[in-house]
Amino acid sequence: MKQKDRKWVKWAAIGFAVVMLILTFFSNTIMNATLTEVTAKRVVMGTISPEIRGDGVTESAGVVTVKADTPGVVTSVSYSVGQSVWEGLAVMMIEPKDDGTLLMMKESLAEKQTAYTRALLESGISQSNASEMKRLSAELEKAQSDLKKAKEFEGKAKSLDGEVTKAEQALAKARKEYDSKTAEARAALQKAEYAAADAETAKINAETNAEYYRALLEKERAAESEKAAESEKPAASEPASESEKPAASEPAPESEKPAASEPASESEKPAETPKASAADTEKKLKEAEEVLKKREAALLAAQNALFEAQKTYNAAERKAQPAVEKAEAALAAAREKRAALNEKYAGVPDSASAQSTVLSIQGQIEAAKNASAAEAVNGEIADLELDNQKKAIDELLAKIAETEEKLKPRTITAPAEGVLSELSLVPGQEYEAGTVLLAVNEAADKYTLRFPAPVKDAERAVPGSTAFVVNAEGGDYHATLREVVPSAYDPTGTRDLVFDITGFSAAAGQYLSISLPMGSAEYKKVIPLQAIYRDNTGTYVFAVTSKSSPLGTRSTVARVAVEILDQDSSYAAVEGDISDANYVVTLANGPLGDGQRVRLGSGGGVG
Repeated sequence: MKQKDRKWVKWAAIGFAVVMLILTFFSNTIMNATLTEVTAKRVVMGTISPEIRGDGVTESAGVVTVKADTPGVVTSVSYSVGQSVWEGLAVMMIEPKDDGTLLMMKESLAEKQTAYTRALLESGISQSNASEMKRLSAELEKAQSDLKKAKEFEGKAKSLDGEVTKAEQALAKARKEYDSKTAEARAALQKAEYAAADAETAKINAETNAEYYRALLEKERAAESEKAAESEKPAASEPASESEKPAASEPAPESEKPAASEPASESEKPAETPKASAADTEKKLKEAEEVLKKREAALLAAQNALFEAQKTYNAAERKAQPAVEKAEAALAAAREKRAALNEKYAGVPDSASAQSTVLSIQGQIEAAKNASAAEAVNGEIADLELDNQKKAIDELLAKIAETEEKLKPRTITAPAEGVLSELSLVPGQEYEAGTVLLAVNEAADKYTLRFPAPVKDAERAVPGSTAFVVNAEGGDYHATLREVVPSAYDPTGTRDLVFDITGFSAAAGQYLSISLPMGSAEYKKVIPLQAIYRDNTGTYVFAVTSKSSPLGTRSTVARVAVEILDQDSSYAAVEGDISDANYVVTLANGPLGDGQRVRLGSGGGVG
């Protein structure tokens, strides 16, 4: 072989050796370059904050009504049509009545309890405990009778107590109206009595004054007559001695002065003039008699006014008194009925004690039945029937309790803010089930928006919860969940969520997106939503498994079925054959399959 050919062979061998060396050391890298690249996230324990999202168009809020679920009677109404109200405002009080449903349920309960007791007695009774079961049966019958009487008594007592209360209220109202209707006449009568008394006193004073001047005039006339008689006597030839001269200039002794009558009133007594003549006194007497006539006329007028005031008061009293007497009679009758009820049911235990006794005896019967279960015929069938009967009794008891709660007097409140548009019932008026008790035209600045949600999500929505308008774009919006109602388009699969939309930016016809938070919960396995895949076989993830070797890290993915427990906008809580030691694929640049080799992205592709 030539030298030139040998060199060529040599270099070819060296090149082949180099290629083989490169392939040996870099084969894994070269192969990885052809694999699907993935990004993976670790399974972690975390919090899921689910929310319901939807969108719709706002509408003006309309009329909201409140309907009666049972018949009854209105006891009071606090507002009238046209008045503004706010949500939760007490508008009226009602007293529901049983339309026969409660009575039928109680009768059905008694029948079911009797049948249940009979089934207990007939199920598994042995010869050895027959007498005991007979005794328990008798005791149970008496206990059930006591329970029935106790419920009858409590029902009637409640009704009569209500009658007594109403009668007491009616009496108080009648007495108040009596006082109101007679107050004006009573005040006028008292005023007339005072005026008549004053006129009587003034008349007596005037009489006393006139009598005083009359007596004074008589004395002055007598004195003038005596003086005239003295002046008519003949004059003596000789002057009389000093002892015989009359002491004309000297005042008469006090014992000889006429005792004039004192006037009754110092204010009406005239000032005496030492030298007053009978003419002056006669003039004053006439004046006093004129005053007396006026006082007598005033007294007569006052007495007439008093008589009229008394008549007016008597008429007002006669008009108002029957209502009080009627109310008193009604209250007395109600109290008598209540006392008669107590006497009729004397010795009957309260319903709670009677119910406890019934349950205790039923327990004893059941225990005795269980003791002889080995001797029962068709025991399993009998037990199943007993369980069904017991379940039916419990369900009926629950319905009775619910119905009794509905029949309690309660307050009807405004269902929304706005103006009362319908309120046709008045206190004392009866109504039927389904009657509209009140209606409210919601405030003009309130709007509603609705969108459908899956039943599973809708069942978790709580009316009154605050939601968020996610596309508000700076506008002022407030969203509150009003109610969850059946969907008109898909009543089995979805429910409509109805929101109240308020705020300065709110208006009708706006397209808004709503987010309703559903609360938060901790879960052990939380993964990003991007890691979840779905096909016709179900929901699954690709879990990443990595193994190290001298030639590098080898990663594969395995398909793992999972169940989504809860989710929010970014993460999901799952249940499946994965743990916090696993990573799941969140992003891939190609298709994936179970057991497929992959390569992790830059930085390991995990986080």
